[in-house]
This record gives sequence, structure tokens and C-alpha cells, in this order.
Amino acid sequence: MKSNATPKQSFKLMKLHKFFIQEKCTFIYIGGHAHVSFDDVSFWNQENNKYKINEIPSNLGIEIETFHVHYENLLPQLISKILICDLKHLLISPPAKVSFDDFKFLTSSKSFSELSLYGKIVDKDGIVPYEILLENVPSLRHFSISRLSPLHLTNNFFEKFCASNLEMLSLWNLTEFFDVEPFLNSMKKKPNLHIYFYFEKSVDPGKVNAYIDKRVAAGIPDSRPPHFDYGFIDSERHSQLQNLRIAYDLKIQGDL
Repeated sequence: MKSNATPKQSFKLMKLHKFFIQEKCTFIYIGGHAHVSFDDVSFWNQENNKYKINEIPSNLGIEIETFHVHYENLLPQLISKILICDLKHLLISPPAKVSFDDFKFLTSSKSFSELSLYGKIVDKDGIVPYEILLENVPSLRHFSISRLSPLHLTNNFFEKFCASNLEMLSLWNLTEFFDVEPFLNSMKKKPNLHIYFYFEKSVDPGKVNAYIDKRVAAGIPDSRPPHFDYGFIDSERHSQLQNLRIAYDLKIQGDL
């Protein structure tokens, strides 16, 4: 092993080496999935183990598929015990308010690619805007957001999202105040983005149906048509959008 290797490089080299012995590793390796609850932390790989925060050692090396923050109160203490953080997916539930510094630590790995944000990221000035989060995580490919409001949709929002490396954007729990057509028009600079819309059950689909009919009548589009929840629009319009997406993909591949 290289003498000048960083702790993270050393950790990865030890895991790859055929003579690696966990007991002689200076880090406690944890993989699989993690759940941070109100009064305990669970790590799940082949079995689910719950720990009180004072039971967790202070030399963790974590390589986690999904790191789920249900509540934020134990998170600073847990982070102080993590020497190596390699996450792929961070999921933050609605009650949680995670500090911006903790967010930056958890999303610092080059492996990080998916953020499901149903809670909030905060700093001393309040809630951190989505576009700032996106700008801080260039590796992000899939961003899920809950209750996106028209107040969030500034010019800076669209500028940063269109310039990002995102491949998929999922918008959940949308209300009647969210207007699909102007949103998509403002995202045209990122035509290949897969966009998924999930509206609340109380929302009437009439406006969306009219938009879909307009897209279908216009023929092969210049940007990838969006996806809608099966419970929100009828099967015929689902099929029409799917056919438009197929036609769009053939077009950008030069096969149409």
C-alpha cells in the first residue's frame, strides 16, 4: 500500500486486497443501508442492527447505498464518528432539517449520485435553495423533490438546473398551483432530462390533459416528454406520451 495514500484511498485498497483482514483494519467498515432515527441508528446489510449513538465507534468507514435521515438530532454526533463517507443515495424524510455543512459532508463522495429531498437543508440564513444544493453536488444525477412551489421557480433555479449534470428529476406532491407547461418551457435548454411529475390526489388533471393533447397534436417533440403518475392521467394519454418519448429518442439517435 502506498505510504502517501489518503485515509479513503487506504481504506479502498484494503477492501480490494485479497489478504484484507477486517480485524486489522484501522476503520470499522459498514456497508449496505443506514437509517438515522430519533433515538437510534440502524445499519442494514445482511441483518438489521440498531445502535444507540454512544454504542457506535468513532472510526467508521461507511460505504452506503442509501443513507436515510428520518430525524436530524443524532446526525452531527454520527458524522463526528465517520472518518470515510462514501454514499450513493441520500434520503431525507419530511420532518428532518439537515444542516448545510452536514449535507456537504454526506454528499462529498464521487460515488454520490441520488438525492431524495423531502425534508429541508438549512443554514444560518434559513432554507438552502435547491439550485444551491445542486451546484454543490456536481455528481448528482437523480434529484427527487417534494412540494415544489412556484416561489422556488426563479430564473436562477432554471439556469442552474439546465446547466447541471442531472439525468432525472422527480417532483412529488405537486399541488394545483404547479403549472406543468411553463415549467417545461423553462427547462428546454436541457431537452434530454427525464422529468417525472407526481401530483397530489386532490388535483384535477384537466390542465395536464390539455397540455398532453397539445403535445400529441404537435407531433415529434424537440425535448423529451415528461412522465406522469398512472393514477393521475388515463392509460391512453400514458401510451401517447410513451410513443412520443420513443419517437424523440429515435430522433436524437438519428434513426428518424
